[in-house]
Amino acid sequence: MVEHRGEFLRLKIEESGVKKSKIFKLLNISSRTLYNYFKRPNLDVEIMVQIGRIIQYDFSRDMELAPTPAVNVDTIALQQELIEALKENQRLSGLLIQSKEENRQLSEQLASQNTNQ
Repeated sequence: MVEHRGEFLRLKIEESGVKKSKIFKLLNISSRTLYNYFKRPNLDVEIMVQIGRIIQYDFSRDMELAPTPAVNVDTIALQQELIEALKENQRLSGLLIQSKEENRQLSEQLASQNTNQ
């Protein structure tokens, strides 16, 4: 059993080679918050799980935690890109629908003009 979770977390981050700046940016926390985590002997398990995913370390091997799937940093960045792509897709779909409606209206106007001649 791990005696000091914060210190253990710090050690595993250093062993992973993942830069601390990358971790606090991905978690959207300040560098101070990350360093404060290292001081907590009873650090919240969820925080360790989140960081474990980033550094690709399963803390359940050393603690009484359920195993968590490893998610590398590139996967997180790809997820963010996917969200942006889906938003753009939704915007373009709206423009396509609007364009089709305008096209339909113009076709009706043209047909009406042809029948009046």
